[in-house]
Formats: sequence, structure tokens, C-alpha cells
Amino acid sequence: MVLKRPRRIVSSSTLEEVTEAGLHAWIAQALPAGRQGLLPVGDDCAAVPSGGRMAHLLTTDAVMEGTHFPRTADPRAVGRFAANVNFSDLAAKGGRPVALLGALLVPADTPARWAQGVVLGLEEAARFAGTHLIGGDSKRSDQRGVVPVAVGEADVNHLMPISGAEPGDLLATTGTTGRGSAAYLAWKEESLSEKDAMSVLLNVRPRLREGIALSSTANASTDTSDGLLAAAHHLCAASGVSVHLREDWVPFDPLARKVAKALELPLDKVAFLGGDYELLVTFPRESFDATLKNVVKAGGKICVIGSVAEKGPSVFENKEGDTRPLPTGGWDSFAPEAG
Repeated sequence: MVLKRPRRIVSSSTLEEVTEAGLHAWIAQALPAGRQGLLPVGDDCAAVPSGGRMAHLLTTDAVMEGTHFPRTADPRAVGRFAANVNFSDLAAKGGRPVALLGALLVPADTPARWAQGVVLGLEEAARFAGTHLIGGDSKRSDQRGVVPVAVGEADVNHLMPISGAEPGDLLATTGTTGRGSAAYLAWKEESLSEKDAMSVLLNVRPRLREGIALSSTANASTDTSDGLLAAAHHLCAASGVSVHLREDWVPFDPLARKVAKALELPLDKVAFLGGDYELLVTFPRESFDATLKNVVKAGGKICVIGSVAEKGPSVFENKEGDTRPLPTGGWDSFAPEAG
């Protein structure tokens, strides 16, 4: 097989200028897997056929000190967090975790108990998800970081690709919106202690049961780790559609409402920064009853927040009924504030 020469990014550009989305778009164009795989490059996971009806799912999502957690964070909490953000990617494809690997990046003067705590946290999260930490690596680094690799399996015919949304679908989300971003903002504005903020930000609950329940009816799915709006824009770009999102239908978390009031900010300026790790899904209107029944049976919650339309400008409708273009926003790893 002859690989096409990948399109170059202008050499003078920085990643801050290119943005995380721009880098991922280049990777999707450059790699043949983006055109030949079961899931597109840029989806929450990669998928590889494993025989019969099943596919192996693989994902890796690094967390770094100073960006995702402070130096004072409890190492077990860091380990659980690192594992669960990866399991959230599996959940977005209806996956069941079958194994976890974890690489540690640490300065040589790091207390051994910190590394040991992270490993124990990784194993705790893996065991809760029905699997185990089976191996990994450790390397000297200038900065502490954890780089897990999660392996899962899912029905090859029900992977809910981010590119699968269809005009006429309903747009829905699990859980609530804005808890993570509200905690982050409150911490930065010093209206919430670091301890209380970390108890929210590092306490990720991947929607694994909900993902499996949704996989029988959903056309598309992605997690909202980078924010609900960012997820919606990503889904639209991958699927070639637009969305009409209704603010008054969004299940805003009580913490987001509380922080918005305390900081005297509009709710939509508080709730969409990322860190929720819920699922954003689309499914046919006629599947609403079955979808709701399946998710509730799995012990979860799902809320319709809008609809999917043909490709065009996406719309955000506020509670007064006024509409405007769907705002951008959410987490970008290379943005100046990401550190």
C-alpha cells in the first residue's frame, strides 16, 4: 500500500495557533486509518475487528499535573481520574472495558508513595469497571503525568460513530451539564476550595452502562469531556449536519446554577467549559421511548436537548426563544489558559 504524502501544517504555526481541533483534522487527513477503520480518526476510540460481531476498542487519554490536577491532589484520586476519563471514551462507543494499561511520567525525586498511589487508583477504577490494570511503563519526566490505555469490546454493528448523526435525529445528553466547568471556575475564582473542587473535577463517573444501553438505538455518540458545545460542534463536523440546541432543555447541574449566580455570570458562560464526561447522542425520533426505557433500566438518565438538521449553521435557542449561532467554547489543550 502506498501512503499519500500528508498535507503539511505551515512550519511557522504553533499548536496554539493550529488548535487541538486543527491538529486532529490534519491527523485524520494524514492517516489511512481515518478512511479505512471502523471508526473515523478523531472519534472517542479506535475500533479493530476481533471476529464475528465484536470489535476491540482502544483509546488513550493523558492527564498531566498543572493542567488536569494540582500537585497536592491525592494520588489515588489522580489514578482513578486517569482511568475513568479513558473509560468514558469506551462508554461513548457502547464499550465494555476488558483491560487497562498505565504509563507514569514522573521526575526522579517524586516520592515513591505518589507513584504507588496512582497505580492503586488506576486499579481501583479498573476493578470498578469490571477489569484490571494489567501492565504499563514508567519514565523519568520533568512533569508528573499519567497516560492510560483502555481496551474494550463492543458490538461492531452498534459503535455509535461520531460521524453517524442523521437529519431528523433527536439530540440528547446523559446526566447533567456544567458540574465540572462550574467547579473549575469556582476554584479559579477562589469561591471554592481546592479540596472541594478536586472532589468534583477528579470524580469522573464514566457512563458505561448508559453507553451499552444507548448502543441499540443511537446513531452517533461522543463524550462531553471538552464541553457540551465543543462536543456538539465536533459531532456536526464529523457527521456533516447541524443541530438546534435548546438552552431550556439542557439539564444544568445545580452546582452550575449556584456558581453562575455567585459569580454573576450567565449560565451558558459557566456550564460549557468541559469536564462533565457525559454522553452526547443522537437517535431517531421514533426510538425515543425505547431509548429512554433502555437508559432508565441501566440506572441512568437522559434528556433531549435539541434536534439534528441538514448541514448548515447550528443554532442555540435561549430560554426566551431568541436564537443565535451555536457558540463555540470548551476545552482546547493548546489554548493559552489550558495550563
